Amino acid sequence: MHSVRVRGIYSTALSYILSEMGFRIVQPSDTIRERLGLEYLKESPEVDIVDTDGHNGIRVKGLENGVEKIQDTLRDVLYPSIFRRYPLYMNGIYKGVVKEIDYSKRAFFVDIGEEIGFLPFRSVDSVEELDVNQEVLVQVKEMPKGKMKAVLTTQLSVPGKYAVLISDGSVRVSKKIRDQSEIERLRKLGEVMKKNWGILWRTAAEGKEVSELVSELQELENEVTRMLKLAKEKEAPCLIRGDERVVEIEFTKESKEILDEIRRKVAPTVAGHHKYKSLERDLSPVVDFAERILRRVPDIEREISEELRKVYWERITPGRNLVIEHVKLNGEVIHLGRFGKIIDVRENDVTIRREIRGQGIYDGISVPIEEGDYAETTFSEGAWYYRTKYYDKDGNLKGEYFNINTPIEISPWRVRYIDLEIDLARTADGEIEVLDEDKIVEYREKGFITDYIFKRALETVEYLKKRLRGDLHQGEGEESHRADT
Repeated sequence: MHSVRVRGIYSTALSYILSEMGFRIVQPSDTIRERLGLEYLKESPEVDIVDTDGHNGIRVKGLENGVEKIQDTLRDVLYPSIFRRYPLYMNGIYKGVVKEIDYSKRAFFVDIGEEIGFLPFRSVDSVEELDVNQEVLVQVKEMPKGKMKAVLTTQLSVPGKYAVLISDGSVRVSKKIRDQSEIERLRKLGEVMKKNWGILWRTAAEGKEVSELVSELQELENEVTRMLKLAKEKEAPCLIRGDERVVEIEFTKESKEILDEIRRKVAPTVAGHHKYKSLERDLSPVVDFAERILRRVPDIEREISEELRKVYWERITPGRNLVIEHVKLNGEVIHLGRFGKIIDVRENDVTIRREIRGQGIYDGISVPIEEGDYAETTFSEGAWYYRTKYYDKDGNLKGEYFNINTPIEISPWRVRYIDLEIDLARTADGEIEVLDEDKIVEYREKGFITDYIFKRALETVEYLKKRLRGDLHQGEGEESHRADT
């Protein structure tokens, strides 16, 4: 089975899931080894799992077969999650064509076939040597996300199990190798063995026989030669070398609750552990302290969890600004309502008011935006939708908009959810319209959303239509559209 290295705030739960499914966990932390009873395997991983930048999900990257198997495994367990599979190869080497030079952004825009990538001037050895329509060999350094393009570099690398050949000609040693004599041994070997490309020794090289290291370096040199020959023969834009895939998994409120349950099997875990760790980072020491108490007194988990929840919600107060973190299915994050003021806080519910600025037409209700308009939006923890009411300056209702989304997470500073594209609107005279139903179908076909999320989204739309038509009694069906029931 494939080897995988897991890092980040979800590492205990994910390591448990994957080890139970037969994956080999390599380079585990001391804490993970103790909790799961794992032996320490120093070898380089075939797949790496790390937190995404906002800590609300993970990035799975590595050999294509391994990434695919891990994605399938996690899709079964963490079914309320969003799965984004990128078409480009991470660290893939492409023969591209310069399409544009943007001096204001200090970058070239390069066609690599799958898309137009972003090549910063700082990632090019000699900016003056590149011009429009010129071919260039580049490597994908960062994957595209939302409206952001893939970030490219001309500083190429070809990885192996123990070493990485690097085009800058330097010799380096992994910072995780601490033994000075071993560092010196590897550095001297690198200086003797390097040819046109430099060498970065990986952690797994520590203690390995010289013959084994030399053998891999020769294989990597042959790979570089083959790759450069192919680059001369093939017509740009095209892929030259790619074996590392990337899947990004965005966790919803329900996903984090499943991860809480799994972590609880091997370590004391308060309710909301992964929510607090991802959304409210300054609570992390408090969570750690609470769970240290639970190691000694496990029977008070319910009481400790409730006290943490109270502390969390007491920080959400009227008058405070609350940002709406509107996450698109393609990974783009839009911050709506940056200046929204909290006007009401109730059990699990927060209402904010925003002054509407600008011009145009309100989506769905087809009425113009006018000076003095304002909106009131109510968010309910765990709900699959939220409602925004639009008013004119005199307080007359102009219409309502219902956003369909993954279960809402509320923190003292922000509201977070993943927008599921499909929405519903009602005009002031009661006309109801479902919007963009084709988009959620498209994302389901791409594999971004699971059958579970697709079904829940459509059920929420039907529930709202019945409720707005008056086909339901007060409160009927409401609880089924909260994630925590």
